[in-house]
Amino acid sequence: MKKLLGIVVLGLLLSGNVYAKTVKALVENVSIDDVKSKLIDIHLDQGYEIGEETSNKITFIKERKGTLTNLLTAFVSDNVKSYDRDSFNLSKRDDGVVIYYKTEVFSGDEVFKLDSDKLADSMQEWLDGFVKKNF
Repeated sequence: MKKLLGIVVLGLLLSGNVYAKTVKALVENVSIDDVKSKLIDIHLDQGYEIGEETSNKITFIKERKGTLTNLLTAFVSDNVKSYDRDSFNLSKRDDGVVIYYKTEVFSGDEVFKLDSDKLADSMQEWLDGFVKKNF
């Protein structure tokens, strides 16, 4: 049973390798720096580290917990540890900033882009709540 479960989960990880769903939200009357500052505060409080930052993009990385998760990613990567990565692309508009958000899992050089509709709905709900609470 455990072997079957492992194969199913690995298959789901690999099937998500095509593209990642991206969700978006408009934040009115703010600058990109204001949005990045709020994203940094929230993610650092949750144990993430800043992975990459440019003038209009920021990513956050956090090691995934759980032996099963790490063992499954070890089957497709030489690295046993796996990480969550949240990526935010920010686009300045006349009326504010549009936030484009996607999430993925990676281990070593392997990236598993998560594309389920259920996850996208959850991400959109989080992003809408983030905008409502902080701006």
